[in-house]
Amino acid sequence: MLHMERTKRAAGKKAERSGNWILLDFGQFSMPARLFDTRIAAAFYNKLPLSIELIAWGNELYGAIGDDLGSENPQEQIPAGGLAYTNRGNYFCIFFGQTPAWPVEYIGSIDGEGWKRLLKQPCNKVTILPQPIECTTIPHEKGAAFPVDDEGKGGMKRRVEKR
Repeated sequence: MLHMERTKRAAGKKAERSGNWILLDFGQFSMPARLFDTRIAAAFYNKLPLSIELIAWGNELYGAIGDDLGSENPQEQIPAGGLAYTNRGNYFCIFFGQTPAWPVEYIGSIDGEGWKRLLKQPCNKVTILPQPIECTTIPHEKGAAFPVDDEGKGGMKRRVEKR
């Protein structure tokens, strides 16, 4: 597992971020995201890779993942760029301005402001992949994100947890 500095999220009960990076691949573009250090986020990460058919509801995309991951600490508000799960329908949700219809599990967030692209470009499917590296968003011709090194050049940087 990757070693990451721990930061606090703004909504609801404070949670720490884990080193579990994921890649949200929408076909024409992709964006990295980081999952929080919660039981539900870990259960979600352990199901990857997933391909999810998405439904738009206002400024939210959601789709069924097929399994009940349970409930831990549902939140009534999720910030833009937030990733969530609800066991009411077993949905994975991506928020970019919408208030949840009911409290959901806040499991992670899209890195940076890549979520703003979802406001402009409709998406009906996402493939979610585990990423064993820390990602930085740098758009290329099609707008996809890819990992880079500390100097902004192509490549990957890996942080190893000290034991």
